[in-house]
Amino acid sequence: MKYAFEFCKIFTSKNSPAFFLLVFLAGCSQDPMVTAIIDGENNKLCVEDNDLGLDTLRLENGQSYVRPGKSGGIFGISKQKADVGKKIFDSLVDEGYVVNEPRTVTVRLPFGVTNNVNTHAITDKGKSFLSSGDAICIGTRKIKEITEFTEPADMGGMTITEVSFNYDIDYSDQSRDIGLPDIIPSLSYLGSGKAKAMLVKTNNGWRLEGKIKPIK
Repeated sequence: MKYAFEFCKIFTSKNSPAFFLLVFLAGCSQDPMVTAIIDGENNKLCVEDNDLGLDTLRLENGQSYVRPGKSGGIFGISKQKADVGKKIFDSLVDEGYVVNEPRTVTVRLPFGVTNNVNTHAITDKGKSFLSSGDAICIGTRKIKEITEFTEPADMGGMTITEVSFNYDIDYSDQSRDIGLPDIIPSLSYLGSGKAKAMLVKTNNGWRLEGKIKPIK
């Protein structure tokens, strides 16, 4: 945790622009405050439905549906994703997140075109997990190591710092419920990774500014 230690030194140095926020950084000798901020409620890890091999659908009336993604064709996903999507979908059904019986719904497309789609209704239990559009939030990022940071500096009237870090996934209860921790490793791009975040100094301490950005 060399970088964590160095980060603490910068944020608690009398020569640092952040010296007067020392009160907010108590305990920094063990873990930098940035860890607590990035691990906070704004740090949800959300992925596109097709990254999980699923195809979610939300109609104008607010009803939500989901089905396994299909491989091949112009708009199809890879076979690897399709295989994973089938496993996840079966788990969603088994755990009561999705109705097993398919139904046909009519989807309105541009220029007045309609299309009938065979899909599956999402249950009340599954709505909080699957009904937020194309994004599915599977947990939060937990920092393993801070790899790089910038010394706090003024920019546009604000004091900011950028932090890069390695992270693991802390899966939500719903993700664990359907067995995602055992399934996700087969999709390497959704496992542990690298990311960076911008922090801004406020009168209430340091806070996360904008979204955490993955580093590829």
